[in-house]
Amino acid sequence: MTIIATIIVLGVLIFVHELGHFAAAKGVGVEVQRFSIGLGPKVLGYKHGETEYVLSAIPLGGYVKMAGMGEDEMLEKLEGGSDGSPRTPGPRDFDAKPIWARTLVISAGVIANMLFAFGVLTYVIAEWGVPELSTTRLGTVHTEFLPPGTESLTGISAGSRFVRIGEADVSSWGDVERGLFEAPPGPIRIDLAQPDHSVEIRIPVGETERRALVRSVESWAEAGVGSVIPGSPADKAGVESGDRVTAVGGTAVENWFEFTREIESRPGERVEITLVREGREIVRAVILDAEEEGGVRVGKMGVYQSVGAVSYSPVPLNEAVVYG
Repeated sequence: MTIIATIIVLGVLIFVHELGHFAAAKGVGVEVQRFSIGLGPKVLGYKHGETEYVLSAIPLGGYVKMAGMGEDEMLEKLEGGSDGSPRTPGPRDFDAKPIWARTLVISAGVIANMLFAFGVLTYVIAEWGVPELSTTRLGTVHTEFLPPGTESLTGISAGSRFVRIGEADVSSWGDVERGLFEAPPGPIRIDLAQPDHSVEIRIPVGETERRALVRSVESWAEAGVGSVIPGSPADKAGVESGDRVTAVGGTAVENWFEFTREIESRPGERVEITLVREGREIVRAVILDAEEEGGVRVGKMGVYQSVGAVSYSPVPLNEAVVYG
């Protein structure tokens, strides 16, 4: 099944690429003698006008044979042989066209692939939307980014769930970010749950300050191990992808930010990491690396966080084009 899928995908990409050459050649008046998907001897084909359309035996490429392209010998080998008939140069030969036309024909395959990829991505985004984290739980607040008038966000406990920003209900982290960025300037109320409470902040006027506000809040992330860097302290200690960290050196951690804070505060130390793996609690002793970050030594373990659940948010076509 994988081989068949690969052949189909490769076939589509080859078809689009060669179609670009074909359309450009026809557009500038070059005689196109053959349009082939695949290489080698012809398996299927028919002729329409001056062009023979062919499916060839080896599905590892394709070609557009144009009159006077100067590659007749090579193309004859690709086709599986020559009929031996001589040809007379003509005004519709590739070599007879001006350099801009030849450049267009040669470049058209890559351009067609780029446009095809852009179109497919735009369609997928417009049809299914863009992925966003499903959670509205707050992971941490980066106080260094908070613009004036938003300091009350520091009073929100990690794990609290955003429910409403101003008049807009939120159901994903994308909603939270859009709510903070797009809210009208001035005072606004933010309602939260777990526990139920609310805070008021002042939405700044400037775009730079709004972006800083969005950057200051980060979504909740479980202290789950997504992947382990080969040869890292975590790898040497037997930490595995899918493990969930519950404590570092005896200090309980509930999310990724608490986990990384504990790790970074212990450069070069031997630390016992408590993990949950397949429902069982295990302990691994890890000797942390020490690295310089901003002139400060921090501990490193060599793991990446796991990705949380995502949902797909609908996107209008004009925005999908920008994403594409």
